[in-house]
Amino acid sequence: MGDYLWDIHTIRFEEAIYEKDRTRRRKIATPPQVVVEKALTELRAAYEKSKELPAQIKRRLKEAQEPQTGK
Repeated sequence: MGDYLWDIHTIRFEEAIYEKDRTRRRKIATPPQVVVEKALTELRAAYEKSKELPAQIKRRLKEAQEPQTGK
């Protein structure tokens, strides 16, 4: 799915068709329910993960809030 989904309306389900000299993609209008459920599960997990700040940013914020010593 990737970390770059901006809008749920941009999600497309495609089937990759591999041939000897090229790869084609065919849009799937109604994907199997299992695939839809997996995509929704991944989207929900990504949404929950996006609520949490990365550890590096938390550390920088904490450092910025601590009083400056030695000056």
